[in-house]
Amino acid sequence: MNQQSVVMPRPTRAWVAVGLCALAYLLSNVDRQIIGLFVKQIEADLHLSDTQFGLLQGLAFALLYATMGIPIAVASDRTSRPLVMSLGVGVWSLATMCCGIARNFPQILLARATVGVGEAALSPASYSLISDLYPREQLGRATATYSLGSFLGTTCAFLIGAGLLAALGEASRYMVLGHVFHSWQLIFLLIGLPGLPLALAIAVWVPEPRRSVAVQDNPRAVTFRETLAWLHDQRAIFVPHLIGYPLYATALYVLLGWSPAFLIRSLGFSTAQAGAWLGTVSLIAGGAGVLLAGAVVDRAIRRGRFAAPFELGIAGACGLAFSMVVLALAPPGPLGLFGLAAALFFAAVPMAPSVTIIQMTVPAPMRSRVSALLLLGNNLIGLTCGNLAVGLLNEHVFGGAAGISLSMPLVVGAASLLSVAFLARGRAPLARAVSATESPTLQRFK
Repeated sequence: MNQQSVVMPRPTRAWVAVGLCALAYLLSNVDRQIIGLFVKQIEADLHLSDTQFGLLQGLAFALLYATMGIPIAVASDRTSRPLVMSLGVGVWSLATMCCGIARNFPQILLARATVGVGEAALSPASYSLISDLYPREQLGRATATYSLGSFLGTTCAFLIGAGLLAALGEASRYMVLGHVFHSWQLIFLLIGLPGLPLALAIAVWVPEPRRSVAVQDNPRAVTFRETLAWLHDQRAIFVPHLIGYPLYATALYVLLGWSPAFLIRSLGFSTAQAGAWLGTVSLIAGGAGVLLAGAVVDRAIRRGRFAAPFELGIAGACGLAFSMVVLALAPPGPLGLFGLAAALFFAAVPMAPSVTIIQMTVPAPMRSRVSALLLLGNNLIGLTCGNLAVGLLNEHVFGGAAGISLSMPLVVGAASLLSVAFLARGRAPLARAVSATESPTLQRFK
């Protein structure tokens, strides 16, 4: 195999590219997470149940991702990654605006399903791009910088959403172009707009770096069947990875989706107060969790601890489970808020290490597709099942306004402990695989 080095863009241009990708990820999370803040208004205005709202936050978003994620990832591996990302940003921005004109459950379900194409187009291409912009020892920080867009987006979603809702009035209606819109509908129209110029900026300013040596030496397109065959050969790593980390992702999706309802129903917060609190805590706790995890992974890998991406996930999941015990047992007040803040910190930990495993081990021609499989698991297990489970438990098991204080900790805690069981099985195989530098699939990291 050719041992020449990969020609990477200058550091400044590489960080500009990561910054634009992170900004797109920020807007993606604004468009995706803001719906959780409007649970009270949407359920009242569209006459929805908690189960239907759980579907909007989970299945609706994951539906199009499940059908489009792999084909878009194939396109990312074969064509211009900035172009794929640009098209995705434009599509999900328009779909977010369509949420603002929805008049019933099927319409908003369809709009939310189309928003799902954003994750399908953005993250697999971004992860693949970042791995060609940076050497292995810098991947954790670069990935963490990109992942920070998730928590900045959540912060913006809650703070801006709460501010706009307070300014417009929680129950107000407005006549626009001969049609009546609720306040939350106008907000959806407004937050979808910034994605359109960003889509153009990504197409113009994000470089398509020279593909890694593995791609240059093997220009033949790798099929999806070959990708699955490679994953089967590496199943000791990727069964724990592609099940364990999506189980862990359940925590983040459930916390972001149902924490507004928890604060409003169990602690008596107004929508504006819930948005302000969650926006601030998500930025501080979530941002700290993802950045610290990225730095820890980089340092551990430089020291030869190649199992660190799994070990960090195990530690974070254990901390998350303990936070859920505190949240479930604490009386309404400061201790419960502390438990929720700690949970948001630990829920952010897996974002960098889960992707670092892919960047360390997966051959470049199939990296976008493996990233898409991880995100597919995150959406189907974490987003769909987690949010739906909370909605069902609220309605059919615990009941009452305070039911969320039991259903959310139960779902998150159970998923966290299950993730530990899977992640623990991947530690040794990952360490052996990365240490075996003679392996052809790992030659580019020499």
